[in-house]
Amino acid sequence: YDNAIFLSVIKRESTIQANKPDEMAIHKYDLAGQKIYEKIIDTALFYFSNVKSITLSNGNTSLFYTKGLYNVNNEPIYIFHEVDNSGNVIFTTEFSVPNEWSFSEIIEAGNGAFIFLGNYITKYNPTNSVLYWQKYYSITAWSTIYSNILMAPDNNFIVSGYGDDGTASTYQFEICIFKIDPNGDTLTSKKSGTPKQDYCYSTILTHDNGFALIGKSSTNYTWGLSPDYASSVYLIRTDKDCNLLYEKKLAENMSTAGMLISENSDYSFSIVGNKLAYDNPNVIHTIFLRTKTE
Repeated sequence: YDNAIFLSVIKRESTIQANKPDEMAIHKYDLAGQKIYEKIIDTALFYFSNVKSITLSNGNTSLFYTKGLYNVNNEPIYIFHEVDNSGNVIFTTEFSVPNEWSFSEIIEAGNGAFIFLGNYITKYNPTNSVLYWQKYYSITAWSTIYSNILMAPDNNFIVSGYGDDGTASTYQFEICIFKIDPNGDTLTSKKSGTPKQDYCYSTILTHDNGFALIGKSSTNYTWGLSPDYASSVYLIRTDKDCNLLYEKKLAENMSTAGMLISENSDYSFSIVGNKLAYDNPNVIHTIFLRTKTE
């Protein structure tokens, strides 16, 4: 918001000294890497987990996490803080989302509501405990794993992930993308991939209001066999309606995967991913790729 970087930091004091509480803190850094401040937000004798933080439209930061507490339905109790630009907590509440135990991503949805990606996709307002809707989207034969959500320029939402189109004993994942409206109704849904073992890990909005998805493709890999030495970075481009423009495999068959993507000013893409070491499958290298201009 102000060209600074916020970090939510857990200090595991309990691993150093028994019965000493762990600390949840907010750190703020400038772009030169200099710390502006560090403030402790909470302490707990149980581990903090499921930590998510996002920048809100008003410039504040929201912080979500659990610390080992559950409701009567055995669902984790989340703590939600809204933190201002100076690191002061201006609002705190506790909540649980029905039928959910952890979230892969959280996005602001307006009027105090958030959309939570977990086993389901849920629109919920933690401030006043209002559940707007909870839905499950799938266009594959079996389960779908949601990995990313973003708001499109038309105020609808893009959800991406990967779904199993195999049999009960053979997993075959394809990349899935859904466009849903603020009421949770499906506007469009698409699949892309072989199918074999294709995964989507990140999605961004592009300059033409389309989308770029990044992940990995393992067309020669059989589920359950490890390690996967034949995977490639998998890039997918769609238009604003999620129609496929092109798909490309990069660093092909080199045990690679794309994890994060950003678009550059010349409309090329920068991709950060990983690569398994051929001589040691327990070693993972970080890789950086830049595509040619579209």
